[in-house]
Amino acid sequence: MIMIFARCSGVTTVEVMVAHVLVKFLIQFIQISFMVIFADLIFEVQIKGPILLAMVLIFLQGMCGMSYGLLISAVCEHEIEVIELVLGSVFPILLSSEGMPHVMRVISNFTPLTHSVEAMRCIASKGRFHFKVWFGFVIVSSWSAGFFIIAAALFALRK
Repeated sequence: MIMIFARCSGVTTVEVMVAHVLVKFLIQFIQISFMVIFADLIFEVQIKGPILLAMVLIFLQGMCGMSYGLLISAVCEHEIEVIELVLGSVFPILLSSEGMPHVMRVISNFTPLTHSVEAMRCIASKGRFHFKVWFGFVIVSSWSAGFFIIAAALFALRK
C-alpha cells in the first residue's frame, strides 16, 4: 500500500525503505533503552559484559527482523501470503534443539537468531569477548544486509 502512494508522489523505492529504517531506528532505540533499564532495575538481571555491546547486538537483531519483514512484504501480494510465509519460516526456529532431527539442527546453525543468542549469552553470563560474540555480530549483520538488498531489488523489479 505504501509503495502505491510512493509511486504517485515520485518517491523512489530506496527513499521509502530508508524512511522506514530511520523511523524503526528511533523506535528500536527507545525500546532497547527501556528493556535494559527494566531488566537491570526491576528484574535485577546481571550482565557481566559491557551493556553497550549487548544493546548493539539487540539492535542488530531487531534490524534483522525488520529487514526480514521488508523482504516478506516485497515477496507477498496479499496479507494471507504474509501470514503463511511468516509462520512457515519462524515456527521451525522455535523448536528446541534437543528434540530436533540432526538435519534441522544443521539448518538452524545458519539462521540469524542462533548465533546472536549464543553471543548474547556469552556477553551476559561470561562477560568476555571471544569468537562466539564476534561471530554472532557478523552473522546477524550479514543476514540483515542480505535481506535489505534482496528486498530493495524485489521492490525495484515490481515497478
